[in-house]
Amino acid sequence: MSSDLPPGTPLGRYEIRSKLGAGGMGEVYLAEDTQLGRRVAIKLLPPETISDENARKRLVREARAVATLDHSNICSIYEVSEADGRSFIAMQYIEGETLDLRLRRKPVELRETLTLASQIADALTEAHSHGIIHRDIKPSNVIITSRGQAKVMDFGLAKVIPQAQAIESEADTEALLSTPGAILGTVPYMSPEQVRGEALDARSDIFSFGVVLYEMLSGRQPFASESAAATISAILTQEPPPLARFALNVPEELQRIVRKCLEKDRERRCQTMRDVALDLENALREDGSAQDVQRSSREQQATGGAAGTADRNRKWRDAITSWRALIVAALGVTMVVAALVYTRRFRGVPATATTSEIKSLAVLPLDNLSGDPAQDYFADGMTEALITSLAKVSALRVISRTSVTQYKGTRKTVPEIARELNVDAIIEGSVQRAGERVQITAQLIQAATDRHLWAGTYGRDLRDVLSLQNEVAGTIVREIQIKLTPQEQAQLANVNSVNPEAYDNYLRGKFHAERENRTDNETAIKLLEKAVEIDPNFARAYTELARAYNTKAFFFAPQEKQWEEKAFVAVEKALALNPDLAEAHLARGRLLWTHINHFPHESAMREYQRALGLNPNLDEAHHQLAIVYGHIGLLDEAIQELQKAVAINPTNSLARFRVGAYLS
Repeated sequence: MSSDLPPGTPLGRYEIRSKLGAGGMGEVYLAEDTQLGRRVAIKLLPPETISDENARKRLVREARAVATLDHSNICSIYEVSEADGRSFIAMQYIEGETLDLRLRRKPVELRETLTLASQIADALTEAHSHGIIHRDIKPSNVIITSRGQAKVMDFGLAKVIPQAQAIESEADTEALLSTPGAILGTVPYMSPEQVRGEALDARSDIFSFGVVLYEMLSGRQPFASESAAATISAILTQEPPPLARFALNVPEELQRIVRKCLEKDRERRCQTMRDVALDLENALREDGSAQDVQRSSREQQATGGAAGTADRNRKWRDAITSWRALIVAALGVTMVVAALVYTRRFRGVPATATTSEIKSLAVLPLDNLSGDPAQDYFADGMTEALITSLAKVSALRVISRTSVTQYKGTRKTVPEIARELNVDAIIEGSVQRAGERVQITAQLIQAATDRHLWAGTYGRDLRDVLSLQNEVAGTIVREIQIKLTPQEQAQLANVNSVNPEAYDNYLRGKFHAERENRTDNETAIKLLEKAVEIDPNFARAYTELARAYNTKAFFFAPQEKQWEEKAFVAVEKALALNPDLAEAHLARGRLLWTHINHFPHESAMREYQRALGLNPNLDEAHHQLAIVYGHIGLLDEAIQELQKAVAINPTNSLARFRVGAYLS
């Protein structure tokens, strides 16, 4: 990391005055052109951005192309040069604030939004007419001058970023995706084709512009989610929420423009930025009362709170009345349903050849029958445990919990879900915990016909929950007539007991660990440390503790070396207790594969391969093994592992992106 340049530092013909800021593409300084006597902005480029001669030539070529643009809404580039071993871009210095700061400061009036959006669209139209696409349109790349003029910055700079570098986990994806050495663009503003690593054209900028316009109108990004991976998934698969949900009285024509810009299929998207610019000009011209509309919108929001609350209370009272009326009918329906389930479950379904045709399945999130939402963590943990038990079977493709979580509470039919996940069968059911007892009900449903092939109910003391999970999995495997290897038989026959309190702390800790933020990480560590304190023979708890320690070491306390050491101690303890625990080998591989250990690919590769030998459906192990292969140049092998990861976890957009990156 370069140190700041103090005021007065010479840089070729320029003299540094002060530091303005820093971002993914380098540090920015205010400087004076000593020959022309004007103030300029100097962007120092990180060394990795121009790591070879071809990259340097490409940067110069693209900067020269942008320098030919002469437009009032484009920040001018003066030159790309090098001095004292530092590469830099000299550009127009603009006094003002970036659009992202403007949006954070206060809501933008509708007329101002239209004016600024029209100017940004004009700038992009000019660039596209010269064959230049931006590839990183976002509010922080637009400066608003004191006169209210929009200036678009950083044309073409994203093109120089190398495409294939390892991203270690979902938690660091977003940071890496907007910094040098990872990808072209910034996650929430990327087009679907950009996410997939495909060749881009001007229509990618149109999509990104649509995201910015949506944010200007509503105050929120259309696809932003809790993690970068979830955001990528939303960009690829989800429609943006209607603007009307967040912004009152946005003209329908303007909503139509945004929708057309955000079409996922670029063939259905607005095809040229000129068309978008003309539409915005018409909207601005026709909506002379935009300021009044925006004002009335705010007044409606300010006065609508009490009315909204009263309306909600009225609807709630009506709902209670209706619910009381339904209870009597529901009791009768429940008895009929119970009789049908009893018939299905205990008389059984006639044996057919269909069960032997099942080679892939998904376990949907088990319903929490406790009636207490605070017990959701337990139902989620039991769902994952059942998936983990089934995933040990090599002849069966089992969809990961990450991909099935989206169907929690869904109204989609089993055939619809099965088509989306590309599986032959679905398992759905419920879990109920009462004191120290736990009961699981599960049923196997054929995807194509929605036919129930098998159902069963199992109850155990919480101490025997591990054997309960294996028993349910073993019964399902027998029902679909899959032949187990001796190793798989031994794994499913595992009857280890676990301390109920330790298991509860383990599930709670795992629940918090998956949230990947500092507060939840601290909570997870405390809960998991408590779990292994209560039950020192709990190998899975040690494994999860090692992962939590590693997360803290890598993301939240990289300067505190003891967390990495604690992670190694915990994972070695897990493997000493259970050498055949796939997740522990995966955790050890991730610990070995770090910059601190100079990326020892042989050691990490052995751990990932061992993990997959024990659990061939461990999608994270496939993904991490692919990263190692990619790092040492085995791209074909990397692509194969990524494809396996996607088959198990169809929502793994990061793996899909890497396939595109490696193919390119």
